[in-house]
Amino acid sequence: MIQPGGKIITALAALLACGPLLAESETNSAGPRLTLADVARLVGDRNPRLLAERETVAAARADRRIAGAYPNPKLSFDHFLPGGGEHTIFTGDRQEQIAVEIPLLIPGQRSSRIAKADADIAAAQAHVAAGTGVLAGDASLSFMRLLAFQEKTAVISNAFADVTHLKDAVAGRLAEGAASAYDLTRVEVELGVVGSRLEGARSESAAESAQLASLLGLTNGLPAAAGLLQPWELQPGILYDSRPAAFDTPAVVAATRDVAAAEAGIKAAKRNRWPELSVGVGHTWTQHPFGAADFFGLNIEIPIFDTRLGQVDKARSDARAAEARRNAVSSETEAALRQLAETVRRRQAALDRDSTDIEPRLAHLKQMAADAYALGRHTLLESLDAEQARREVTLEHIETVTALVEAQIRYLAATGRLLPYLAPPNSPIRKP
Repeated sequence: MIQPGGKIITALAALLACGPLLAESETNSAGPRLTLADVARLVGDRNPRLLAERETVAAARADRRIAGAYPNPKLSFDHFLPGGGEHTIFTGDRQEQIAVEIPLLIPGQRSSRIAKADADIAAAQAHVAAGTGVLAGDASLSFMRLLAFQEKTAVISNAFADVTHLKDAVAGRLAEGAASAYDLTRVEVELGVVGSRLEGARSESAAESAQLASLLGLTNGLPAAAGLLQPWELQPGILYDSRPAAFDTPAVVAATRDVAAAEAGIKAAKRNRWPELSVGVGHTWTQHPFGAADFFGLNIEIPIFDTRLGQVDKARSDARAAEARRNAVSSETEAALRQLAETVRRRQAALDRDSTDIEPRLAHLKQMAADAYALGRHTLLESLDAEQARREVTLEHIETVTALVEAQIRYLAATGRLLPYLAPPNSPIRKP
């Protein structure tokens, strides 16, 4: 037999058994709604840090143009007037002279400078590629976190609505004498807790939205994430099962090209130790009477004070430092890849256990709560506890999925395979 207030209990049981409705994700402003493909595109188009990184490649190309240029000749013109005394060279009343001096490069100097400039371009391009991967990873992480915060906000918002309905039902039963003041106070406390968590979730969502806008260089409001929070479908065998091959990751490639540029710098410094050499040709003549002569000269620097050994020593030091940095990056990347691969496996195992062990029981718990309501075996507070447990498990599931996706993104970014996953045909995030 259903006891007093049974109609309210039955109606409330039906409400709770249906579970929380999917709420609209609340946006913090009228900003754009972005998909993961939009994020990938905007990272390359709008991010100021990446645009600044690309200018290093332009600067390296300019240095290549400088290195490939030949030295300019020098043209000189001199006019002499007698200043007294006997004319010992020319008997004219004035003398004029024109000459051209042409600098000469020692064989190998220009080619070594060009090789150094080409190596600098390759290193700059590698650093831009590595920086693009890092920024894409940061933006993707921010996007997924924003998705998670939006889902948490929706879950807590629905829970707030459910607890509000429960509070109204308890207040009605209290007026009928079928509930105690403690029951109402307990529900009001729970409503306050859920309301506080709702505001916290909205605040976290707004902060993450601002972070995403900063990474993408957006100025037209805080963006919202459009998509489904779910694990990415990684290609089979993409996780290293044994020793990870770190040599082809963007960070190691950039460090390796730095070593190549430094080694090219040693060769260029050695070639530049040769003294500067130039040849000059000219013509001189006098007036009243007229006389003329041609001349040819050779100018060579005498390396007495500056032998340019310092430049060679500096180039060798730069090469040793670049080699040490490459070794450090290689070992750090190898350890990071192994750790990230293991993290992905463990997060996936946790999500599989969650899907196998918790989600079926969660549905069973919901059905048991509905049956207990219908039979009048549970109090409203017990039903409140059951609803609270389902809410916490749902939020924990969101945390588990988010942790797995973050581990996948970090691994793909570290291996340089993230950008292909962000392309629209392969995007792991489906539009709702």
